[in-house]
Amino acid sequence: MKALETRMAEWHNRRYGGKVNVPATYRKLLEEIGEVGEAIMKDYGTVIEEIGDVIACLMHLARGIDPALPFEQIIELAVVKLEDRERNGKK
Repeated sequence: MKALETRMAEWHNRRYGGKVNVPATYRKLLEEIGEVGEAIMKDYGTVIEEIGDVIACLMHLARGIDPALPFEQIIELAVVKLEDRERNGKK
């Protein structure tokens, strides 16, 4: 995961000079989520690729909010939250 995160950061630095426009990245995330929905409704064969685009946008968004926080740690926080909900009988 760390190697992919590093590659993503390097690409982003080349393309955007290391700057993250959080509102613009959020808008792009919404666009990419829409493309996942379109793929589900029309062309199931591209759903995974579109999900990858969503993950990339989330990585950029996270970098804009806290550049020092590894994406893997964000996923770990989500898993812990889900496990806590399960232990507490929540959905």
